[in-house]
Amino acid sequence: AGESLTYTGATASGVNVATAGKHLSAIVLQNEAGATSSSGGLASNYQLPTLNAANAAVTITPATLSVGLSNTGVSKVYDGTTDAPAGLVPSYTVTGWAAADAGAATPAAASLTHTGLSYNDKNVLQASTLTASGLQIAGLAGGVAQLGDYVLASTSASTAATITPRTVTLSASKVYDRSTDLSGHVSLSTGVAGETLNYGGALASSSQVQQAGKHISQITLLDGTGASTAAGGLASNYQLPSLAGRAATANSAEISPRALGVSVRKGYDGQASASAAQTTLIDLAEGEGLTISSVTLGSARVAGPDADLATADNAVTALVLADLGPFRLSNYSAPPLGAASVDNKVTITPRELLISSISATGTSKVYDGSTAVDSSFSATATLEGFLAGEAAPLTVHAAHYNSKNVRDANQITLSNVSLGAVTGSTVGSVPSDYTVDLGSAFVSGEITRRSISAATNANPVKVYDGTNGVDGAVVAIASATATSGKV
Repeated sequence: AGESLTYTGATASGVNVATAGKHLSAIVLQNEAGATSSSGGLASNYQLPTLNAANAAVTITPATLSVGLSNTGVSKVYDGTTDAPAGLVPSYTVTGWAAADAGAATPAAASLTHTGLSYNDKNVLQASTLTASGLQIAGLAGGVAQLGDYVLASTSASTAATITPRTVTLSASKVYDRSTDLSGHVSLSTGVAGETLNYGGALASSSQVQQAGKHISQITLLDGTGASTAAGGLASNYQLPSLAGRAATANSAEISPRALGVSVRKGYDGQASASAAQTTLIDLAEGEGLTISSVTLGSARVAGPDADLATADNAVTALVLADLGPFRLSNYSAPPLGAASVDNKVTITPRELLISSISATGTSKVYDGSTAVDSSFSATATLEGFLAGEAAPLTVHAAHYNSKNVRDANQITLSNVSLGAVTGSTVGSVPSDYTVDLGSAFVSGEITRRSISAATNANPVKVYDGTNGVDGAVVAIASATATSGKV
């Protein structure tokens, strides 16, 4: 007790962790420092046992290696995942080798495997490192070490890495509306499945249909609806393509012609045409106009091509338009021509004829309690307002007094008339092309009193009352006067 020795020259029977039965194969015992014959600790007082695994077992534990991920300039374009850049092969720096391995003729080297290789965050602003995880030593080469002689200090290693914004693709399409505003007309593709963005302030490089090279010249990317760092849809993960010019697959804008309609409204004039003042172009862009130089109709008739007033079948069949000042015809497509439709309407109203004079007979009748004229009544009217050279007779079908009473009746009004066949026309006018203004369709007339007698209406009968009044008797007059107070 109290004595110890030192030693030198100790060697093991094996150098590797996995070698079985390792033991001291050589060792030299040395005196303890300061040992004397009186104090003890002299090597000469001791001897070695048989050097074998039973008496001098040796245990070698694995050394520790430190691993760093040595890839530089690691970067990828945003793809919505934390996956490593496609095709990246991790490169490692390994330190901590034993001198025998580091100094060997062929220095030791380790081949490593990993189970994961990913960014610390999928988003452009947060991504800063790439980490290889699940690291293991798959094999050793060079040196004297065998697999198992080393363990790793950590099963992961990282390096600086970035994610750059992904360029979106833009396209826009709208119908001409005079403005460059593209709100609601932009298609924006992120290129990442399940992610969408909103946008604002989108403008086209030109508002004109025929302008070549149109593109989106201004736009701001905005977060998508419900966007978050986890869900995606963040504008910060994306960037715009060049807004300097058109790129067919990245930035394009199309403006298609605005479809026009046409409406004509005019009074009958015998012509199958209309003036610019009688023609309205439907659905022009706000504030715009076009020059209307020629309008051809399917028919000059009020009743239209089928001569049926009940159908609206007239239409513009030809239309000549041109630019008007700064407003370009090329920004529009022509209305559908040839057939009546909601986009091609023609209304021709009958030409109004005025009654300049009326001659009538049978303008007097005896009171009969009605406003009807006598059966002998007839009237002939002179009309004005026909197209040059035309004339037509007027037939009176009904007329009436302005009152049924003798005192008030002084005028007969024509209430139902019709126009006969039009003669002298060079344009084929027909009666339905005209209407007669009945505002002056009246002549003087009278109703005379009707003669009555008590006898013709049954003799009045009353009970004697000493007076000559017969009020209340059965007669068809308001009052009667008897010649005597006696029956």
